[in-house]
Amino acid sequence: MGRLKSKLSHILDPYGEYEDVVTGEDSWEKTEDELGWFRRLWREGENELTRREIPEDMAALMEEEADPCQDFYEYACGSFIKKATIPPFMGSLSYTWEAAKARVIDDVTSALSTSSGDASSFFRSCMDVEAIEAAGALPLAPWLQAVDEVKDGQTLGKFLGTAGLFNWCALFCWKVARDQLDRSQNLFVLGHVGLTLPHRSMYLDKGHEDDRQAALSSVTSLFLAAGVTPEAEAQRQAVTALRVEEEIAKCMTPSSRYERLSYVHVGRESLQRRAPTIDWDMFFSSIKMDMVGTENATASKYGLLALHDVEYLKKLDEDVLSKFSWDDLRCYLRMRTVLVFSPYLSSPFIAGKLIINEQIYGMSEASPRVRKCYFLTTHHFGNSVSKLFVDNFFNESSKQAAAGMLANIREQFELHLNELDWMDNATRDNALKKLEAMDFQVGYPDQWPDWGELSDLQLGDKPFFDSLVTIAIARSAHERSTLTEPQEPAKWDHPVTSINAYYSRTKNALFIPAGILLEPFFSSNYSVARNYGSLGSILGHEMTHGFDNAGRKYDAQGKRINWWDPQTERHYEDDAACLVEQYNEFNVSGGQHVNGNITLGENIADSGGLHMSYHAFLQEQPKASVYERRQFFIAYAQLWCAVSQPKLVQEHVIKGHHAPKRYRVIGVLRDSQEFSDAFSCPRGSPMNPERKCVVW
Repeated sequence: MGRLKSKLSHILDPYGEYEDVVTGEDSWEKTEDELGWFRRLWREGENELTRREIPEDMAALMEEEADPCQDFYEYACGSFIKKATIPPFMGSLSYTWEAAKARVIDDVTSALSTSSGDASSFFRSCMDVEAIEAAGALPLAPWLQAVDEVKDGQTLGKFLGTAGLFNWCALFCWKVARDQLDRSQNLFVLGHVGLTLPHRSMYLDKGHEDDRQAALSSVTSLFLAAGVTPEAEAQRQAVTALRVEEEIAKCMTPSSRYERLSYVHVGRESLQRRAPTIDWDMFFSSIKMDMVGTENATASKYGLLALHDVEYLKKLDEDVLSKFSWDDLRCYLRMRTVLVFSPYLSSPFIAGKLIINEQIYGMSEASPRVRKCYFLTTHHFGNSVSKLFVDNFFNESSKQAAAGMLANIREQFELHLNELDWMDNATRDNALKKLEAMDFQVGYPDQWPDWGELSDLQLGDKPFFDSLVTIAIARSAHERSTLTEPQEPAKWDHPVTSINAYYSRTKNALFIPAGILLEPFFSSNYSVARNYGSLGSILGHEMTHGFDNAGRKYDAQGKRINWWDPQTERHYEDDAACLVEQYNEFNVSGGQHVNGNITLGENIADSGGLHMSYHAFLQEQPKASVYERRQFFIAYAQLWCAVSQPKLVQEHVIKGHHAPKRYRVIGVLRDSQEFSDAFSCPRGSPMNPERKCVVW
């Protein structure tokens, strides 16, 4: 060993911290095989030292025998993957996210069980299983009667409008959204309806025969629970309903393109010509939105009507409403009705819905009641639950620490923009203005919004389903009222108990809920490296969404506009194409590959977020040791330690906008030169390929 020339130190110890270990005066030459053996021996020692330098809870997830330069996901998560057991009511188990979620659920449900107010009343009614079982299918009766009365365009319009009053939809859905071209006004937008199966391709593509059979079994079971008898009749109606739904799926623009479509303004008369079967005047009258789409609405700019997918309703009328009998259409409406309400009914309905969940997601049991009631209560009473959590369980210092991290990451993003040699000055100025204008909302709102929640509903001792009806009517009324009310620029869209973070393109605002400012994402007791590798990468991810393939098309004020120089834009698109090609090559399972186009926005955000957070970490700790740098990357990777049912992985590849968790680690880190340097990965090794794809 004493003869080893120190010229090898830059390979084995890139930061020169252990020069005393590798010393010698004489030259030393070995064959490549011997050198490779020495590198492996050295790396094994370095890996052992790295594990000793990180916290026990992180080390417990790692695979000691794995080589970080061969498979970093196995290295960072291998032990967890081997030992983890997926609960039967879940399709996957993610260590970091589920740990934080379990803590929030325990805290909130314990408080809801003993506190007062509508949120607590609703939670307790949800937990009253005995009363829900006793009600059986009775709550469905008025809606099934309404389905039976649909026989022409007028009664169809009335049914669809009445469903809208109760905040659900069939054939098409509606929402109030801000105009993409004029941020000062809101639109009443008509778009796609939900499907029984998770994705339209499951109706249309080969290889999904088992999924379609599961849907048939599920709907048949639900019809039987709803009182459709005998079983042969229930199955006949289920076959018919799903045949109608298959044709509806054919009318839809694929989701990857649907979400990028711009809203198209239309008037009431134009809508009636596009889809003449539905009596649209009756629809808008029944939903109590008579003014929408009329000439008065166009003149006043209040009550403007728009289509999300301009061809959808036209195709729906031509290929569905005009071709199927009214009996067939009633079968479809009956199916939609039962599917919408089944999660809130007795056990036969829960069992019927579970048939699809088991086939698609591998879930063999329904979610525990307390977990289900927590999510329902949070969805409907986000304000109350958020306040309860912040007042009783949230550490205010976490908010200040996260705000400081965001400021540091923004500073690094600004430095990075100023150093880009491929970006012209005009585009750079616009990018810097957008970054500077980006609003950071951390922890909880300064002024609490209502999230569609109306106070003083006086739920009291109402049964669970009656409470749901009261809430649905109030939420629909609130949503419709926003058509004539300007939106606040920094309005939070989700409760702060969300274990998530998100960026709004139209608000140019980044939201970091209190729920994600918890262990194991963040702690004041963690090292700087760990906090930036975990939470910091998430903060950087959301910030980068403002400049991903979709976000870059919006300006500092959230207006959709092209502010890019053509040559700079071409360079950006070439870099993005590299990422698409790279992720397309990742083989997930059974010959399925990641869809680099669908996941592009998230992949850009993952890569840019890691890069900005890493340099913010070094800004705060410029003398970070090699082991601290490695801890940063391990913390990032362990965000995505997870095990999933094979069926869920397949469904995620088809539909998901994120790459599978393994490739969120592999894909990002193999493109990071800082990662390769920290772990001394040889050029050309799996985690340090010759070609690297970087957008930001």
